[in-house]
Amino acid sequence: MKRLANQSSMMCFGTSFTRVLNLQLSRRSYDSSMGVTLSGNGTSGGFTVQENSPLQLTCSSSTDTQYVTYSRRYTDKSPNIITAVGYGSSGCATDPTPPSYLSCSCVSRREYVCVIRNVTRAMHGDVWFCLPARGIINDANGDKAIVVTKFAKYTR
Repeated sequence: MKRLANQSSMMCFGTSFTRVLNLQLSRRSYDSSMGVTLSGNGTSGGFTVQENSPLQLTCSSSTDTQYVTYSRRYTDKSPNIITAVGYGSSGCATDPTPPSYLSCSCVSRREYVCVIRNVTRAMHGDVWFCLPARGIINDANGDKAIVVTKFAKYTR
């Protein structure tokens, strides 16, 4: 996974990433046919996972998209972008760098994956969503809440 280090020359996805983020945050409408779907590899709809297990979050689209953003929604503050994953001039890249608990990759121009390596109890109820380029960050369609189940105790 590559990432451009110099903020002033950040051209990760073919345009200034800051400009792209500003577009995402302020744009009022976009072509809904360019939407993406968030799915998970847990049980019960994909987002129920045992504590201390990994959870794969897949953003998929029916059409090619240069990048997607993985974001979190909160009840007490504005949503925030965790990272964007997509193709830049040097191949697959993320921007900003994902938190240490998350690893991301490009499967294709229609599928991007981020894996929460170790789901913790504190992640219970976290609401994740992904957006295509020019998506609306306040659009709650596609929100997925993580449900953390306790790690099964081993008994003899």
